[in-house]
Amino acid sequence: LPPQGADKTSRNIYVDKGQYSYCIYVRQKTIIMKNKIALLTILVVSICLSVFGAWVDNDIRNQSVMTNVFELAMMTLLVFVILTALYFATKYTYKKVKQLAS
Repeated sequence: LPPQGADKTSRNIYVDKGQYSYCIYVRQKTIIMKNKIALLTILVVSICLSVFGAWVDNDIRNQSVMTNVFELAMMTLLVFVILTALYFATKYTYKKVKQLAS
């Protein structure tokens, strides 16, 4: 049982041994922590694609730096979301096919 005043929603395990009680901290990795390297790679690729796309784009440039920064950030965000969705869909499909094959 958790000691007095402890957060009842935490994932910690409380062990009571007579007069001594101690806590075992249970750490569950989140989806982001499990895929940190893949997400960072996708982010770098999306930034590179966005910068390359802005460089290749032959539209007339705005004089406002903030507009150009906003366009670059939105392109990066869109590319990141699309690549992340493709990555997780492919990973999920591969996992399910591998489960069905075994």
